[in-house]
Amino acid sequence: MTPPPPSRVLEMLGRTNVRKVFFALAKRSIASPTELVFELRLQPNQVHEALRELVHENLVKRDEKGNPRLGEPWVFYGLTSDGIRVAEAVERIGPISSP
Repeated sequence: MTPPPPSRVLEMLGRTNVRKVFFALAKRSIASPTELVFELRLQPNQVHEALRELVHENLVKRDEKGNPRLGEPWVFYGLTSDGIRVAEAVERIGPISSP
């Protein structure tokens, strides 16, 4: 799958919740939605919506662990190779200061 165009990535990361979730995953490499809710102090629906957008753009992948048939579906999220490249590019650029 091809990575999203830079304009789409910038638009997504311009939204606060998506940006917070993306960079939290970049720091941690893997996290559950519950961990992100507590770490970022966001509402569960805000975290899930941000994750859904990031997964749709192939920047984040969903990974189920445990046995869903026994009622133990543990869901974790982590960056894809495209997501890692975006995070590394942003890190190289650094913060942009205003004039």
